[in-house]
Amino acid sequence: MTMKDNPPVRTGPYKLDRVIQAQKMYIWKKNPDYWNKDAFDPKPEYIVYRTGPTLDSEVEEFQRGQIDIPGSLDLTHATTIKNAGYKNIIIESQFRDPCPRGFLINSDPSKGLLADARMHWAISYLVDRKTLAASTWSMPTVPAQYPWADYQGNDKWSNKEIVAKYELTYDPQKAAAQLDDMGAKAGSDGKRSYQGKPLQYEIISPAKPGDPEYLNGQKLADEMNKIGISTTIRYYEGAAYSDKLANGQFDIVAGWICGNTFDPGQLYTDFEIRKYVPIGQNANNNKNRVHNQVLSDLAVKIDNVDPNSAGAKALFDQALEAYYQYLPEIPIYQTTYPTFYNTTYWTGWPTNENLYNVPSDWWGQFLFIIGKLQPTGQS
Repeated sequence: MTMKDNPPVRTGPYKLDRVIQAQKMYIWKKNPDYWNKDAFDPKPEYIVYRTGPTLDSEVEEFQRGQIDIPGSLDLTHATTIKNAGYKNIIIESQFRDPCPRGFLINSDPSKGLLADARMHWAISYLVDRKTLAASTWSMPTVPAQYPWADYQGNDKWSNKEIVAKYELTYDPQKAAAQLDDMGAKAGSDGKRSYQGKPLQYEIISPAKPGDPEYLNGQKLADEMNKIGISTTIRYYEGAAYSDKLANGQFDIVAGWICGNTFDPGQLYTDFEIRKYVPIGQNANNNKNRVHNQVLSDLAVKIDNVDPNSAGAKALFDQALEAYYQYLPEIPIYQTTYPTFYNTTYWTGWPTNENLYNVPSDWWGQFLFIIGKLQPTGQS
C-alpha cells in the first residue's frame, strides 16, 4: 500500500521522463544505462504519446510533420491526405488483429433459451456479416467464419467439410422458424415469449456508442426486435463492464473473440465445465458459463495433446465441430486495422509490402518498430 512505483523503472531501453497532465501527454526518454544497448539501440531519443484535441487538428498537425503516428485518423481521411498530394504518408491496411469481432452468449444453465444451442444459431442467423463488415468497422473488411484470425498460420486448423455443414449465414426467416420450433412463438402483438414469459435480452458492450462493436450490437438488437425478441443495448465502461462479464451478469456481449494465439486449444480451454462457476461468482475463465459436455471433454483432451503430434488434427476437427454445434461465441468479421505513419523525420515503418511486425503502437512488439526507425536527416 505504500509502494507507489513512480516513476516506474523496468528493463526496457526507455524510461518515463515526465507527464504533462494538462496536455494528456507522457514522455519517454532513452535510458543511457540500458543493459542491452550493444544489441538494441533505438535511434529516437524521445517517445511522446499524447491525446490530440480533435480530428481536424490532428490532420493539420500530421501534414505539418508534428505527428508521426496519428491516433484518431481513419482510412478515409488518410486516403484524402494522400490523394491531395501529401507524399510523407504511409498507409498500412493489411494487418489483422488476432481477435475477430463477435458476440458472446451467456450460456449458463439458468439462462433458459440462451443456454440452448438452437438459440445461439437463431441469433447467428440474425447477423448480417457482409453488411457489418462493409459498414461498421473503420475500413471495409471480410466476414469471419472461424473464431480466430484468418492468418496463414491458422490454415492448418481449418476444415472445409465442417464449415460447409455449419456455414454462418444471414437468414432471419430461418431464425424465426428455429424460434417457432423451440416454442418461442410470437403472440398477436408480434412479441415472442417462452413458457409464458416474454423474451427480453440486453446486449452489453465495452465499446462506446458509435464504436464498431457497439454498432454491431445495435444492429443485432434491431434484428432481434424485428423478429419479436425485445432487445436493448447498453455501454458499460471499464470496471463496470469487467465486473458484469466476470460475474455473468449479462445476456449477450458485443465485443470480440480472443484466445487462439498458437492453436485453438487456447480458445476451447475456456469452455471447460471444470472452470464453470455460477452467475454471481467471479469467473477467471469460462466467463460465458458454457456447460456443454462434448465441447468440454474435447477441450480437456486437447489440453494434454501436442498440437503437432500424429492424430492431433483429428481431435482438433472434432472440437471445431463441437464448437459449431454449440456456437457459444458467434464470429462476425475479421478485424483489419489500418495504420498510418509520417515519413518526414523517420523511415523504416511497416508497409503493406513489408509488414515485418505488428504495426499497432499499443502492442508491446511496437518497441521493435521503434528499434528499426532511421532518421531522414530533416530537422
